[in-house]
Amino acid sequence: KGWGAAAVAVKACSESREMLHSAHWHLHRVVDVLVDETGDTELGRQFGLASQLHANFYEGALSRERVSDYLEAVERFVASVGEPVAE
Repeated sequence: KGWGAAAVAVKACSESREMLHSAHWHLHRVVDVLVDETGDTELGRQFGLASQLHANFYEGALSRERVSDYLEAVERFVASVGEPVAE
């Protein structure tokens, strides 16, 4: 669900920018744009952790503590992506 929340937040951003968002790599490109716009490299790291949660859904390799840490990072990501970008 952490991946889903992050992906939906990025898809919303991509819609407002008229960017593609139908593939995982599209979402990573949108995050690159967000990092460029904001200068906040933490967004890229947080989205990467969301991607790890997506992989973990299928593989189950992460510990409960790691999943909890990653989910906290995803919460911060979603909150940040939902804020308007200062111009």
